[in-house]
Amino acid sequence: METKSALALGISRLSAAGIVSAESEAVQLLGFLSGRGMGEIRADAITEREVPAEILEKFEELLARREKREPLQHILGEAPFRELTLHVGPGVFVPRPETESLVELAAKLIQRPDSLVIDFGAGSGAISISLALMFPQSTVIPVEISADAHPWLQKNLQKYLGESASFVKGDMADALSELAGQVDLIVSNPPYIPDWAVPEDDEVRLYDPELALYGGEDGLREVRILAGRAGELLKPGGQIIIEHASTQGEGVAEVFALAGLVGVQTHLDLVGRPRITQGTKP
Repeated sequence: METKSALALGISRLSAAGIVSAESEAVQLLGFLSGRGMGEIRADAITEREVPAEILEKFEELLARREKREPLQHILGEAPFRELTLHVGPGVFVPRPETESLVELAAKLIQRPDSLVIDFGAGSGAISISLALMFPQSTVIPVEISADAHPWLQKNLQKYLGESASFVKGDMADALSELAGQVDLIVSNPPYIPDWAVPEDDEVRLYDPELALYGGEDGLREVRILAGRAGELLKPGGQIIIEHASTQGEGVAEVFALAGLVGVQTHLDLVGRPRITQGTKP
């Protein structure tokens, strides 16, 4: 079968399954199997390049997985984040583009090259690795409680930061208490979906780990924990910055203020939604 026909088959099947980005995903899946980039696959379609039978068979297998709404990132085994290509799969939260705004804003809060930064709920390591690469003289400590996420986090840390890179296996509620009053910055993309607000997307509802999604009845359970940890761990003038839902800005700001944080402000993400709030320990 020619590449053009194979892509048409893929696009048809993915579209029928309700995949909005069917064309792009069909190209990515075929490219993944062929070891070719998206531009090369599209060029192959124009030049009527043949797809080997064994590639076509595997392509149809991957299409079947995607039709069941298994995340594309799980099928490919990787997810892009800023300049990174992170290993992901079952048990770890797939990083979203929105969190890139959190990284950019967090970077602006790092005032000293040798800062001490904690990333609570590190997941795949997207935030930790990004900041560690931007500030190589700083100490960035990823903290993750999920045993299912640990292998993915370790793999990504070693890929970008070296074989000796490590993380803390622990709960954001009590990990690293020995650093009380020493931390410059706390950054986190905590679970913030209310328990009753089950996501509509199958990719999220069926495949993202619940530990990374749900944050109690109002979605702010972990936000309250983090606000309390900020008061304990941050040095005077130290800051906390977290991601949250676009409807939670006022609620997060109130939690921060009640915890004694000052200079509380909410920022917009890449598409102009209020998704990130920061506060400072007086």
